[in-house]
Amino acid sequence: MNLLCQSTNFAAYQCDQRRCFFLTHGSKEMQLSCCQFIALRQKLNSLDLSAHFDGRNPSGIEILSVCNRAHLLVLDTHQVLELKNLLRASFGFMEMNSMV
Repeated sequence: MNLLCQSTNFAAYQCDQRRCFFLTHGSKEMQLSCCQFIALRQKLNSLDLSAHFDGRNPSGIEILSVCNRAHLLVLDTHQVLELKNLLRASFGFMEMNSMV
């Protein structure tokens, strides 16, 4: 398994043998196919983070289902931003790696 990117609460790995990705959050490890990894990025990009700051979502909590509801992520605003940045960096790393 190759580490793509790591942050305080999350880490993303790519496994060439299984042709999948692993996302870890604390002690939880989720195996994602390529399509599921892209779908997670799309879900995060579609979140309305301005609602966390203008009072429409005062709790600042987002609940995301991952891998066809096999996993649920309950994230606060900071964790959503951290996961968004991690996925952005992971996809950027894979893009740079494919150019070499």
